Amino acid sequence: MIDTVKCIDYYKIVEKTVKTNRTKLFILSFIFLCLIASIGYLYIKKEFSGNQVKLFFTQSRKNTLIIEKRSLDFKGNKQTDIYNTLVELTYGPLSYQLEPVLSHHAEILNVWLNGKTLYVNLHKESFNIEDIRGIGLTALNLTIFTNFPGITKVKYLINGENLPTVKGINNLEIVYSKKRKKK
Repeated sequence: MIDTVKCIDYYKIVEKTVKTNRTKLFILSFIFLCLIASIGYLYIKKEFSGNQVKLFFTQSRKNTLIIEKRSLDFKGNKQTDIYNTLVELTYGPLSYQLEPVLSHHAEILNVWLNGKTLYVNLHKESFNIEDIRGIGLTALNLTIFTNFPGITKVKYLINGENLPTVKGINNLEIVYSKKRKKK
């Protein structure tokens, strides 16, 4: 009879140990899931924490500009952020329904700010020959003025020179000003 009591006590100890182990396993599983969820959240937050910029492209064979939003990681240096935004515009659209506004040879050589005026130095092959209406310049201006409201004027240079025309675009000597909204 003593053996039976020992067996019952041993069974209770084993049962208690199993319940304790289940509880520990449940708690550890919960902590693991919380850790995985936190890592996933931080990854998604980092992936989408960039600033939303609006880039302008043409819709297939039309001269209308369409906005395509992208997320860029701004570094806090306005000049660098502008440069990176314009470089993103040179890459062309992500959507297959849109067409690039600059040539596939487009290159932003550098940009610099002087007060509220932005100077953009482009490679001479940046504009499409077919761009008679200057849609590339319009897209550049809209991209700059939309994403960087502090800029009020833009001046374009080609390979560092103040050229009046490139590939049929006759208005490169102009300093483009931001249009004021009517109140």
